[in-house]
Amino acid sequence: VLIRDDLRGWELGKPRPLQDVTLGDLWLQKQEWDMDKIIKEFIIKRLEAINVLGGLKSTGAGRIKIKVEN
Repeated sequence: VLIRDDLRGWELGKPRPLQDVTLGDLWLQKQEWDMDKIIKEFIIKRLEAINVLGGLKSTGAGRIKIKVEN
């Protein structure tokens, strides 16, 4: 996960510097979301919710458990 991109001028959890703010990250401007909450809700919880990968799912193959550790 890229936390910061100095070349593009953005950082995870902060609104991107766009010319037209109405097209941007208005949900980040409310400050209800920070970097830790974004990582937990949109990355860790989504990865841990995956329990089947690949083909042959109907036969029981491909069952997995993902655990994210720091």
